[in-house]
Amino acid sequence: MAVYVQHLAGATFKISNETSSIEVEIPMLDDDPKSGLQPVEMLLGSVAACMMSSGMEFVRRNGGAIDGVRMTIDSETETRPIRVGSIQVKTEFDNNVTERIQGQFSRAAERCKVHNTITSGPNIVFTQ
Repeated sequence: MAVYVQHLAGATFKISNETSSIEVEIPMLDDDPKSGLQPVEMLLGSVAACMMSSGMEFVRRNGGAIDGVRMTIDSETETRPIRVGSIQVKTEFDNNVTERIQGQFSRAAERCKVHNTITSGPNIVFTQ
């Protein structure tokens, strides 16, 4: 699986894979105006989307019905080195989602690939 990032101009970058692409504006200086999703927000969105899709897929594959799920994901920044130090995920379900289904969803969500990657600390290798 490869993802490509290309600097287009100014603070605009193109992120793409084999089938899709998005353009994002990422301020490079602290006083640059912020617009669009920032890199950490995209990371958080990836965590939540992976958790949500894993949870929903598991419930549906096991014959359950689940709609009306919402996640709010937030983070705290740590320094030295600067990084995301903690991530908080809040899941809300519509009233028609039973506690049993909520439990199945939550257990599967915590086993998604992105969550596992972050909690296991991947090796990142830079090459030129």
